[in-house]
Amino acid sequence: MAADTTTVRYVAESTTVMAAAATTVVRTVDASTVIATASTGPAGAQGAAGAQGAAGAQGAQGAQGPQGDSGARARQHAFVSTGTGTDYFGSAPSGTATTTALWIIKKIVLNSSGATIVTTATNVRWVDYLTATYT
Repeated sequence: MAADTTTVRYVAESTTVMAAAATTVVRTVDASTVIATASTGPAGAQGAAGAQGAAGAQGAQGAQGPQGDSGARARQHAFVSTGTGTDYFGSAPSGTATTTALWIIKKIVLNSSGATIVTTATNVRWVDYLTATYT
């Protein structure tokens, strides 16, 4: 070793801890260079989370969806006056024939105690409203 160089154990004055197996610190003192090698100390606490970054650009518009139902409905009504009377209200997609089994029919009966009973038959033909099964 040269006469003007001294090797010493050195504790860094900085509060920063390096995450390496060993750290070399070089310091100039009175025109001579002091080199110290020591083990790295324990890791410090986790720092606070950074600020949320800016939102990204908006994506491209998606493809147009299929054409929906126009909502137009074919409608039928019948009233049977036997007993207390029974109403039948039917609806199906617009243009559906009365002989096609796409009808939803509501059967409305006023029973002898005055209560209204509503039952439904689904996917039936309108022409079968008197014999359809209602639940």
